Amino acid sequence: MSAPDQSVYRVHLADPGGRISALDVPTEHFESMERGISLGTTTIVPWHRVIRYTREVVQAVDLVRPLISLASVLQGIRQRSSHGGSEKER
Repeated sequence: MSAPDQSVYRVHLADPGGRISALDVPTEHFESMERGISLGTTTIVPWHRVIRYTREVVQAVDLVRPLISLASVLQGIRQRSSHGGSEKER
């Protein structure tokens, strides 16, 4: 099972009146061009309104493997403590 592509461009735009708005645009709808950036198929934002844009990538984390490793570490600690002390005392 594969995870969907969840990467987006976070675009910060200067609005009239000095406000700043932030938009999350899927990567397939973002394009950097000579006159500005294209958002989707119909919206072009000129460069003088673009404050910054960054690509945000979300990557799935496999939690099963770290949990198995943690369980084996805890099992080793329990075995050492049930034998009456640490290995240094033996």
